[in-house]
Amino acid sequence: MKSFLPNLLMIAVFICSCVKDKKNSLSQLPPPKWIAHALGAYNGANYLNCKECFDSNYAKGFRYFEMDFLMSSDGSMVGMHDGQEKEFGLPKDFTLEMFKKASLQGTTPVDDELLSNLMNEKKDWFLITDIKDENFRGLKRLCDVLLKKDIDCKTRVIPQFYSKEDLEILKTIAFERSIFTLYRFGDKPQEVKELIDANPTLWGITIPLVWWKPEYFEAIKAGKRYGFVHTINDRPAAESLFASGADGIYTDNLFY
Repeated sequence: MKSFLPNLLMIAVFICSCVKDKKNSLSQLPPPKWIAHALGAYNGANYLNCKECFDSNYAKGFRYFEMDFLMSSDGSMVGMHDGQEKEFGLPKDFTLEMFKKASLQGTTPVDDELLSNLMNEKKDWFLITDIKDENFRGLKRLCDVLLKKDIDCKTRVIPQFYSKEDLEILKTIAFERSIFTLYRFGDKPQEVKELIDANPTLWGITIPLVWWKPEYFEAIKAGKRYGFVHTINDRPAAESLFASGADGIYTDNLFY
C-alpha cells in the first residue's frame, strides 16, 4: 500500500495545478486591443446594441463586446442605453414583450435570452457589461439566464464597476475579470491608484479619452493591470493612444 502513496500524491498535485491553471488562465490572457462599443456600429449607426451589430462586428474579428443594459419593468435585461426609451417608442416602464416588438432603425433588439443564445452559439467571445442602475441585480439576472444554457457568467462576462461600493459585488459573484470605469467616478488619478492597490482582483481600468494621462498609465502599469480608453473611432487617435501605453480601446468601428 505504501508504494502507491507517492503516485497518489503526484496525481493530487497534478489535479490541483490543473484546477489552478484553469482558474488563472483568463486573467492571464492578453488584453483586447479592440472592444466593440454598444456591440459596435451597424450601417454607420452607433448605440444600437442590436443583433445585427453583433453579427457584423463578430464577422470583422471583434471578440470583446461592450453592451448597454436596462432592466424591463418585469425584470429582464435588455440592450438599450439609458434615455433611449423614446427612440424605441417605449415608455419608461416598458415590459420585455414591448421591448421585443420595438426596434431601432429596423434592427433586431437583444434581450438577455437572445444574448444567451448568441453566447451559446459562439463560445469564443466575451461580454463587457454597462449596467448603470442596480448593477448587482442586473448582473445576477444575466448570470441566472446564462446558467440555463450552461454558460458560466464568471468567465464569459466582464462586469464594469462605477464606484467603490460596486466592488462589493465580487464578494457574491466571483467574476474572473472585472473593469473599473471612471466616467461616473471622476478624474481622480490618486484615488484610482489607491483603488488598484486595494483591489487585486480588478483586471482593468477604463478611462475617457479626455482624461487619459501619464498618471493613469503609471498607476495601471505599477499595479500590473490593463488600461482601456473610450470611445475612439479615429485611427490616428487610436495609434497615439497605443503609443502612449493604452492596452485597448472601446470603438464603434475600428478594427485592423
